[in-house]
Amino acid sequence: MANVRHRPAAAPLRRCGFTLPQRAWESRARQVPDASHSQALETEPALPQTDLITSGDEAEPPVPPATLESPTPATADDMSGGLPLPPEGSEVAEAAEASDDTEAARGSGEQLTHRPTDPAVALAMPIYAPAPPQAHVPLPNGYNAYALINGETPWSAVAVCRQQAERLAKLEAEILEECRQKQERLWQAELAEVLDQRAHEWREQRAQFESQISYQEQRYTSALVSWRQSEVNSQRDAQLRHQAVSDRCLSISEELAEARASFATERFQLEQAGGQLQAELATSTNEANAIKVEERTMISCMRRELAAEAASAAQVTETAENQRDAAVSECKAAEAKLAKQHLDYRGNLDELLLQRTSLEESCQHADHLQRLSRQRTSYEEEAAAKAIDERHRAQAELQAENEEKEKLSALVIGLTAEVAAASKEMDVERETRRAFQQVAEDAQKLQATFLAEAEAAREVAEATALEVAEERRHRARDLHEYRQVLRHHQEQLSAERQRQIFTEVLGAIDSAGD
Repeated sequence: MANVRHRPAAAPLRRCGFTLPQRAWESRARQVPDASHSQALETEPALPQTDLITSGDEAEPPVPPATLESPTPATADDMSGGLPLPPEGSEVAEAAEASDDTEAARGSGEQLTHRPTDPAVALAMPIYAPAPPQAHVPLPNGYNAYALINGETPWSAVAVCRQQAERLAKLEAEILEECRQKQERLWQAELAEVLDQRAHEWREQRAQFESQISYQEQRYTSALVSWRQSEVNSQRDAQLRHQAVSDRCLSISEELAEARASFATERFQLEQAGGQLQAELATSTNEANAIKVEERTMISCMRRELAAEAASAAQVTETAENQRDAAVSECKAAEAKLAKQHLDYRGNLDELLLQRTSLEESCQHADHLQRLSRQRTSYEEEAAAKAIDERHRAQAELQAENEEKEKLSALVIGLTAEVAAASKEMDVERETRRAFQQVAEDAQKLQATFLAEAEAAREVAEATALEVAEERRHRARDLHEYRQVLRHHQEQLSAERQRQIFTEVLGAIDSAGD
């Protein structure tokens, strides 16, 4: 009994809208095994000779029509889709050999593209055709016998698997691209948020620094204005004090002028008295001869008294000279201080020169009084030799002169005290000015400190900007590395997916072949 394999029913094709021709059903009922093979070809129908002969070429085997998509003759690799060929002795191998013989005999399948117009020829096509004819091919049913009986071919399944693999790879690439775009947008949004936050912090820090700088500038301006106001006030006070001292010096000079005038009147009176004394001496020369002895004795006594008085006068003169030297030294010190004051307060040179002139005049007046006292002493010595009354008058005049000297010394001491007070006031003003200068220097140092702090803040802002740029570069590099890793992962995944799909296709083909 022949080894016949049963074909699956055509119910799926009928459900899809395809129907087998009556001739195909009749050929299925008359399946006869071939004696040249161990297994008969059950799919090729046994048609009458009249149906197979369509032209004068009786020895020409049927050739599958080529589609418009593949105009060149299909090879075994093309029909198998790069998969291993079926074993020898099977229906697939026999159909492939018949197709190869047909292509070798004809040379090209392009001449038979539109030839199979007869339904019998279409039904006599080989089992493993490259593909079913397209819709534009004028066939009554549009499919060959194998497609109508056996359904989808293995290479069609391979093509479908390839298309599915391509679609899956494309879908995977689209999904990965969408994920990358979403991640890029998220990273850009996060980076924009961080940059906005940093920019807001920098703006706040810059506003704080600007407010501090403006506040310190206001403080410095107010301190400078107050220092200038205090300097103006101190200059005004110094001018007022100097005016008071100059007024006092003028009053003292007026008093000295009055004393000088009174001394001139007294001198005139003394000169008149001297003239009178000379007249009296001329009149008393006659009397002098009478009283020579008495005069000699009296003169010896008077000389002793006058020596004592001269010693006392010398002591008084020495004290006056010492006072004069002290006054001169004080005048020199006052001149030095006044010179310093002249350097500090310009414009007061005339008043200081007047004060110096008044002091020199007072010293000259003291010297003149000392000379007058010496002259008076000599005159009293001469007059004492002549008259005792004149001695008493000279003593009274000497006492008056001593009183005047004491007054002058008191005036000099007062002037010295006033000069010392003025120098102390100048020292106080100088200290005040030095304090204001120190305050101004401190304000300048404070301003320099704040400027340095502002410069440091600007450097910190620049360093922060550099750090942000460096962080951006690091993030860009990390993103590039992540993209490379993702691309590598995609390549690996696509390769693994292709291998898996190829394995599944091979399994499907093996299962279909079995």
